[in-house]
Amino acid sequence: MPARYDILLKNASVVDPVNNRNAVMDVAVADGRIADITPDMDSELAGDWIDLGGFYLIPGIIDLHVHASSWLGGRYGHKMMALAGVTTALDMSVYALRTDTISITGDTLKTRRSQPTDSVRWV
Repeated sequence: MPARYDILLKNASVVDPVNNRNAVMDVAVADGRIADITPDMDSELAGDWIDLGGFYLIPGIIDLHVHASSWLGGRYGHKMMALAGVTTALDMSVYALRTDTISITGDTLKTRRSQPTDSVRWV
């Protein structure tokens, strides 16, 4: 019988506030997308599986206050954010009085830069 999922992430502490999840669950991945999230799935349903017992599994982290300029975060700032699970970040470095929104997806890094401003506004 062919595997239904490419990989199964078993026994992870899944924390997903948007979908009201905070429990030990299994996450099935098929074609690069999450296919199912449920407790205690049969590992025979996947081509491969990883036991994540004792680890947290969360959606991408949005960091609303980073300093990733060349003089504060250095050239490794974006890589460190990606390794920590940050998928979107708001750069609060005021060195050029602008706001950068950084979105990291897979191996792609996109930056959306707003127009320069003479003040910083807190929302």
